[in-house]
Amino acid sequence: MHGRPRRPPKAADAASIAKAERLRSLQADFLRSHQKQ
Repeated sequence: MHGRPRRPPKAADAASIAKAERLRSLQADFLRSHQKQ
């Protein structure tokens, strides 16, 4: 952690990042549609 070089991201990490981004955009759409009403 401290002072150690970062590990290269694994495929699983990339997948979870993509999943998190998809969730975030879904939440943004949800909030936007609720604000319109």
